[in-house]
Amino acid sequence: MKKSNKKLASLLLVFALVFVTGGVYASASGVLTFDGVAKLNESVITDELGVKIVSPYICKTTGNSTGTVTVSEDGQTMTMTAYLDKPGDTVGFGYKVKNTGTVDAYLGKCKIESPNGDDFNKAISANAPTYLENSVLKVDEMTGGCALYVTWKSDAEAYAGQEISYTFSIDYVDNNTRK
Repeated sequence: MKKSNKKLASLLLVFALVFVTGGVYASASGVLTFDGVAKLNESVITDELGVKIVSPYICKTTGNSTGTVTVSEDGQTMTMTAYLDKPGDTVGFGYKVKNTGTVDAYLGKCKIESPNGDDFNKAISANAPTYLENSVLKVDEMTGGCALYVTWKSDAEAYAGQEISYTFSIDYVDNNTRK
Protein backbone atom coordinates (compact mmCIF):
# COMPACT_ATOMS: atom_id res chain seq x y z
CA MET A 1 0.00 0.00 0.00
CA LYS A 2 1.11 3.42 -0.58
CA LYS A 3 2.22 5.58 2.20
CA SER A 4 -0.68 8.02 1.79
CA ASN A 5 -3.17 5.17 1.81
CA LYS A 6 -1.57 3.80 4.95
CA LYS A 7 -1.93 7.20 6.59
CA LEU A 8 -5.51 7.42 5.47
CA ALA A 9 -6.23 3.91 6.73
CA SER A 10 -4.53 4.68 10.02
CA LEU A 11 -6.46 7.89 10.33
CA LEU A 12 -9.75 6.13 9.60
CA LEU A 13 -8.88 3.44 12.13
CA VAL A 14 -8.20 6.10 14.80
CA PHE A 15 -11.49 7.85 14.01
CA ALA A 16 -13.32 4.55 14.12
CA LEU A 17 -11.81 3.68 17.49
CA VAL A 18 -12.70 7.14 18.88
CA PHE A 19 -16.22 6.83 17.49
CA VAL A 20 -16.70 3.30 18.83
CA THR A 21 -15.18 4.16 22.19
CA GLY A 22 -17.22 7.36 22.43
CA GLY A 23 -20.35 5.47 21.49
CA VAL A 24 -19.69 2.82 24.11
CA TYR A 25 -18.98 5.52 26.66
CA ALA A 26 -22.11 7.40 25.68
CA SER A 27 -24.23 4.30 25.92
CA ALA A 28 -22.69 3.48 29.32
CA SER A 29 -23.38 6.92 30.84
CA GLY A 30 -26.58 8.00 32.56
CA VAL A 31 -28.16 10.40 35.11
CA LEU A 32 -28.88 9.58 38.70
CA THR A 33 -31.97 11.36 40.08
CA PHE A 34 -32.84 11.56 43.75
CA ASP A 35 -36.39 12.57 44.66
CA GLY A 36 -37.33 13.19 48.26
CA VAL A 37 -39.74 14.93 50.56
CA ALA A 38 -38.94 16.47 53.94
CA LYS A 39 -41.91 16.23 56.29
CA LEU A 40 -41.86 18.77 59.11
CA ASN A 41 -43.58 18.00 62.38
CA GLU A 42 -46.36 20.60 62.50
CA SER A 43 -46.61 20.66 66.28
CA VAL A 44 -42.97 21.70 66.55
CA ILE A 45 -43.24 24.70 64.25
CA THR A 46 -46.75 25.88 65.18
CA ASP A 47 -47.30 27.38 68.60
CA GLU A 48 -50.87 27.49 69.79
CA LEU A 49 -52.23 30.23 71.99
CA GLY A 50 -55.08 28.87 74.07
CA VAL A 51 -56.49 30.67 77.09
CA LYS A 52 -59.88 29.42 78.24
CA ILE A 53 -62.38 30.19 80.95
CA VAL A 54 -62.93 27.18 83.18
CA SER A 55 -64.79 26.48 86.42
CA PRO A 56 -67.36 29.31 86.57
CA TYR A 57 -69.35 29.69 89.78
CA ILE A 58 -71.47 32.03 91.91
CA CYS A 59 -69.30 33.04 94.84
CA LYS A 60 -71.50 35.56 96.65
CA THR A 61 -75.12 36.68 96.88
CA THR A 62 -76.76 39.17 99.21
CA GLY A 63 -80.43 39.54 100.06
CA ASN A 64 -82.68 37.48 97.81
CA SER A 65 -80.38 37.86 94.83
CA THR A 66 -79.36 34.90 92.70
CA GLY A 67 -77.35 34.37 89.58
CA THR A 68 -76.46 31.98 86.82
CA VAL A 69 -73.16 31.51 85.05
CA THR A 70 -72.17 29.35 82.08
CA VAL A 71 -69.16 29.05 79.78
CA SER A 72 -69.30 28.47 76.02
CA GLU A 73 -67.97 25.19 74.60
CA ASP A 74 -64.84 26.88 73.27
CA GLY A 75 -64.16 28.44 76.68
CA GLN A 76 -63.98 31.96 75.28
CA THR A 77 -67.24 33.39 76.66
CA MET A 78 -68.69 33.32 80.15
CA THR A 79 -72.34 34.35 80.38
CA MET A 80 -73.39 35.77 83.73
CA THR A 81 -76.88 36.76 84.80
CA ALA A 82 -77.43 38.54 88.09
CA TYR A 83 -80.99 38.62 89.43
CA LEU A 84 -80.83 41.54 91.83
CA ASP A 85 -83.85 41.76 94.12
CA LYS A 86 -83.47 45.31 95.43
CA PRO A 87 -80.98 48.18 95.46
CA GLY A 88 -77.86 47.28 97.42
CA ASP A 89 -77.98 43.58 96.48
CA THR A 90 -74.89 41.92 95.01
CA VAL A 91 -74.04 38.79 93.05
CA GLY A 92 -70.40 37.74 92.81
CA PHE A 93 -69.10 35.65 89.95
CA GLY A 94 -66.01 33.50 90.10
CA TYR A 95 -64.03 31.81 87.38
CA LYS A 96 -60.63 30.47 86.55
CA VAL A 97 -58.69 30.98 83.34
CA LYS A 98 -56.36 28.25 82.13
CA ASN A 99 -53.64 28.30 79.52
CA THR A 100 -54.41 25.25 77.38
CA GLY A 101 -52.03 26.30 74.60
CA THR A 102 -48.42 25.45 73.87
CA VAL A 103 -46.94 28.90 74.63
CA ASP A 104 -47.08 31.20 77.63
CA ALA A 105 -49.84 33.80 77.41
CA TYR A 106 -49.61 37.42 78.46
CA LEU A 107 -52.83 38.64 80.07
CA GLY A 108 -53.45 42.27 79.28
CA LYS A 109 -56.27 44.63 80.15
CA CYS A 110 -59.37 43.49 82.04
CA LYS A 111 -62.43 45.58 81.29
CA ILE A 112 -66.20 45.80 81.66
CA GLU A 113 -68.30 47.34 78.91
CA SER A 114 -72.03 47.73 78.47
CA PRO A 115 -74.22 48.40 75.44
CA ASN A 116 -76.52 50.20 77.91
CA GLY A 117 -74.01 53.03 78.23
CA ASP A 118 -74.80 55.50 80.99
CA ASP A 119 -77.67 53.37 82.34
CA PHE A 120 -75.12 50.70 83.25
CA ASN A 121 -72.97 53.17 85.15
CA LYS A 122 -75.96 54.72 86.93
CA ALA A 123 -77.66 51.46 87.94
CA ILE A 124 -74.91 48.90 88.42
CA SER A 125 -71.61 48.88 90.20
CA ALA A 126 -69.27 46.32 88.65
CA ASN A 127 -65.52 46.23 88.86
CA ALA A 128 -63.18 44.38 86.56
CA PRO A 129 -60.53 42.55 88.57
CA THR A 130 -57.13 44.01 87.88
CA TYR A 131 -54.97 41.38 89.60
CA LEU A 132 -54.77 39.41 86.33
CA GLU A 133 -53.66 42.39 84.26
CA ASN A 134 -50.12 42.44 82.90
CA SER A 135 -49.35 38.94 84.08
CA VAL A 136 -47.99 35.84 82.36
CA LEU A 137 -50.03 32.65 82.39
CA LYS A 138 -47.67 29.73 81.79
CA VAL A 139 -48.67 26.63 79.80
CA ASP A 140 -51.10 24.47 81.86
CA GLU A 141 -51.27 27.12 84.59
CA MET A 142 -54.63 28.20 85.97
CA THR A 143 -55.55 31.36 87.87
CA GLY A 144 -58.62 33.29 88.89
CA GLY A 145 -61.11 33.38 91.68
CA CYS A 146 -64.16 35.22 92.91
CA ALA A 147 -63.46 38.47 91.16
CA LEU A 148 -66.47 40.05 89.47
CA TYR A 149 -69.14 41.60 91.68
CA VAL A 150 -72.32 43.13 90.29
CA THR A 151 -74.25 45.38 92.67
CA TRP A 152 -77.51 47.28 92.17
CA LYS A 153 -76.60 50.77 93.31
CA SER A 154 -78.58 51.95 96.34
CA ASP A 155 -79.66 55.19 94.69
CA ALA A 156 -80.82 53.53 91.44
CA GLU A 157 -84.40 52.50 92.32
CA ALA A 158 -85.59 54.05 89.07
CA TYR A 159 -84.06 51.13 87.16
CA ALA A 160 -86.31 48.51 88.81
CA GLY A 161 -87.51 45.91 86.30
CA GLN A 162 -84.86 46.76 83.70
CA GLU A 163 -82.27 44.46 82.25
CA ILE A 164 -78.77 45.87 82.13
CA SER A 165 -76.23 44.07 79.92
CA TYR A 166 -72.48 44.07 80.33
CA THR A 167 -69.39 42.32 78.99
CA PHE A 168 -66.27 41.51 80.97
CA SER A 169 -63.19 40.76 78.89
CA ILE A 170 -59.53 39.92 79.33
CA ASP A 171 -57.15 40.60 76.45
CA TYR A 172 -54.35 38.08 75.93
CA VAL A 173 -51.50 37.52 73.47
CA ASP A 174 -48.61 35.14 72.93
CA ASN A 175 -46.06 36.15 75.57
CA ASN A 176 -43.18 35.44 73.14
CA THR A 177 -44.39 37.93 70.53
CA ARG A 178 -45.75 40.79 72.63
CA LYS A 179 -44.03 44.15 72.43
